[in-house]
Amino acid sequence: MRDLQDFLSVRLGRRAIRLEIIERANNAFISTIRYRTLFRNATLVLEVAARPIGGLCSKTLRFVSPGGEASLEEVLLRHALRQDVTAFTRERAASGVMMIPIPHRGVYKGVHGEREAGSVPDVTDVQITVKQDAMLVPLPEGKSYLGFIFARATTPLAVEQALRAAHAKLRFVIDREIAVV
Repeated sequence: MRDLQDFLSVRLGRRAIRLEIIERANNAFISTIRYRTLFRNATLVLEVAARPIGGLCSKTLRFVSPGGEASLEEVLLRHALRQDVTAFTRERAASGVMMIPIPHRGVYKGVHGEREAGSVPDVTDVQITVKQDAMLVPLPEGKSYLGFIFARATTPLAVEQALRAAHAKLRFVIDREIAVV
């Protein structure tokens, strides 16, 4: 599948192709790609065992309906139970989350500026999830983040600016790793 993705991105660049998505099962999506030059209407598996945005990041998505607000998880559960979810629409506000990256390898000792980061306009929450004295390994070798910053505003640009401004206020204390020989 990776070869196909590479081929498509090289061949198509940012141009959109029309996909006719057909749900074949609750967790698999099949599509006929209507781009005759490349595929002659080939049918390809797009996603198998798809999963939604998860964990704390799903807080960025809010849905509204005549019955009130709902989380992404609620809408997904209703859909899985074959309930009608067509009345749910995404709220109008732009929202985003920054998964705070680990800047370098070491032992986490603490953070300064969390309150200041949380007071940046349009920032709705700052959660530092790393535990004291945890060994930090940055991506791609590592598999976690220092925490999350959430923002909600009228435009995507305002959300991005709020996330960056809040992140700039955080100062993480990370001690060097002590090698055991």
